[in-house]
Amino acid sequence: MKKIFTIAALLCAGVAAHAQFVTPALSSETFEYEFDWAHAHNFVVISASEGVYAAMEEVEDHGIYADMRVDDVTNFLYVWNNTYEGADGSGENSFGEQADHTALKVTSVGWSGGGFNSGTVDWRFLSDDFILHFGYKTKNVAESHCFGLGGTKFAIGGEPYVDGGVTLTNLGAAEEANEWYYVDVPVSVLRQIAKEQLGFTDIFDHIDANTGAHLIPEAYTGNSFWFLSGATTGKEIHFDNVFLYTKEPVDVKAGGDDEPQPSGIYGDVNGDGVVNANDIAEVVKVIAGTNE
Repeated sequence: MKKIFTIAALLCAGVAAHAQFVTPALSSETFEYEFDWAHAHNFVVISASEGVYAAMEEVEDHGIYADMRVDDVTNFLYVWNNTYEGADGSGENSFGEQADHTALKVTSVGWSGGGFNSGTVDWRFLSDDFILHFGYKTKNVAESHCFGLGGTKFAIGGEPYVDGGVTLTNLGAAEEANEWYYVDVPVSVLRQIAKEQLGFTDIFDHIDANTGAHLIPEAYTGNSFWFLSGATTGKEIHFDNVFLYTKEPVDVKAGGDDEPQPSGIYGDVNGDGVVNANDIAEVVKVIAGTNE
């Protein structure tokens, strides 16, 4: 896959200046796809086409941090029964590849929703350095959809989106129908939404629907990335290449500041993707209290 090195859209910590979070994927000047590969690291992959994943693997400094792509063994994509049916997801994806994307159409049952679930993931690594990215396009720019990370949710689209009696924070909209846009939302903004609008303590503030237990980031078992489209029969949602990344090659601690945790491979304590003597050394540092 060809990498395009261009300048990405500017980011701002304030939710009010939301238009910048949704930007055209294709440059009107260069006619190239504008994702800033030159300044993208520490990928937490939820969904990715083969070409995009290969480009992530080519990043030499702090490349793929965690792989949560659907494998139907530990990582799943759930769509709530009969709420969506398949739509046309063929053609060019948001990175200019000929590759299918997630395309769903609302049925007539009165609501709709789905999400990616990776089981129990220790989300304490998710610092404000991270940005949530996904490609988005729509057949109707006036329509809005709800997207969520953990317990935190926001709207993308041209009209208000009300969920549970709450009008969600809108982070932007596509200007043209049937064109790809990049949604890039800093985790700092998601934390602001969680605390100020939703009254949460953090992004992964969540109450388990079955047990009523409060789930902290290291014990979160709900969907990582999820979506809702409301109850309008025939309404379509189109997105692809969902991942988190950092703009700099920062060191990420899987278990937060206190101790390292596995990042997807049992025994891989330091999160470098392999199990070896370095992991034993890391455990010794934790026990000795010298893991700084």
